Amino acid sequence: LSQLLPLRYVTPQETPANLSTTAPRLAGETLEKALRRQRADWLTELQTCASELHLEPCLALVTQLPPEEADLARSLQELADSYRFDLILEALGVEAIDN
Repeated sequence: LSQLLPLRYVTPQETPANLSTTAPRLAGETLEKALRRQRADWLTELQTCASELHLEPCLALVTQLPPEEADLARSLQELADSYRFDLILEALGVEAIDN
């Protein structure tokens, strides 16, 4: 499979330096606090697509954020682009299933 796709397998012992293990901090606040300001239905949709590991729907939700939430949008986009749905779920207060 790795010969067909440009994939690199990462084992728990070799976490790349650019792969953060914590959610990014926004300007003066945590991701969790910034998410608490959002509509309940939007948060439910974000939780659903993050728990199902669906990149495109998560990114589509990020584009719905108003301009004053640019820091939140940037942080969520970085996490989604890095497939760190576990950190998005953690910020939402949901435990990710670790298999």
